[in-house]
Amino acid sequence: MLITALVAVAVVYGMTWGRGASTRERVVFGAGWSLFFIASCRPCAP
Repeated sequence: MLITALVAVAVVYGMTWGRGASTRERVVFGAGWSLFFIASCRPCAP
């Protein structure tokens, strides 16, 4: 799970910073990643 999370972060980071994304695009990617992270970690919570 941790490996998958790190890979996802690297992909999002590359997609935004790699092509000079605008601030709005960075916010959208950040929000999307946050929702994905919360949704994927919820089943692991006690």
